[in-house]
Amino acid sequence: MLYVEGGAAWRNSDLKLFSPNGTQVGRFSNTRTGWTFGVGSEYMFARRWSVFLDYKYANFAPDSINIVAPASSLLL
Repeated sequence: MLYVEGGAAWRNSDLKLFSPNGTQVGRFSNTRTGWTFGVGSEYMFARRWSVFLDYKYANFAPDSINIVAPASSLLL
């Protein structure tokens, strides 16, 4: 059996920023939408037994963030 699938997709991004001494100094989190597409094949080789090969692709719009750090926080 061959099949094709597709639809909507959601992704949650969570970015945590840490200073050189290990303390958390920031956090960025968002949920983005996109789309997904997949193809596959399944073969039944015995009663109640099958094997399948599946490929899925998901695409989300590019995302960027700007991080501005005070000059004093860049000193080691």
